[in-house]
Amino acid sequence: MIYLVDAFNLIYKFPELEEHMARGQLPEAMNGITELLAQYKQSRESATNKPRSAKPGGGKSKTRRRQIATELHLFFDGKRKRGDETRRSTHAGMQLYYSQDLSADHLIREFIGRHPTPADITVVSTDKQIREFARLHKCKRVLSEEFAEAVLGAIEEKEGQQEGERMGDEAVAKPSDPDTDYWLEQFRQR
Repeated sequence: MIYLVDAFNLIYKFPELEEHMARGQLPEAMNGITELLAQYKQSRESATNKPRSAKPGGGKSKTRRRQIATELHLFFDGKRKRGDETRRSTHAGMQLYYSQDLSADHLIREFIGRHPTPADITVVSTDKQIREFARLHKCKRVLSEEFAEAVLGAIEEKEGQQEGERMGDEAVAKPSDPDTDYWLEQFRQR
């Protein structure tokens, strides 16, 4: 999956990042959205790499892994920071683009126009012009609000799984009472 994210458009869908923007803390907002999307990317990739049964009806089955790469491209308006002429960088397997004197919208349109199969792209933005350009090029479109919900949901799910795994480890590590030990031994003998 290839996602093109209108980064500043998405920043405003997360209240804590919007607060950074309101305070003029642009680098904190940019770092915040980058870190959130890195967590999202990691959670999606770990979820799609889980083993699954090759034969759904039962019987002998082999375990295989399904791998779906999540390509995230974040487009920021302006510069990475004052005086920085970087146009492109990488963070946690994501591509970050800085429009410098152009607009992020321009870079997104350029990316779509150069891509050999725009139908493989999902554009994340609420900008009407970008969404229309994406529609004309057969790209999938997701509103920033919907994507923000998906990001938070995926991160919460991953954290919940990790917490459950930690709780499971603790439950196994705790000593059990004598009655439980007795009954477990009885069932093992059968």
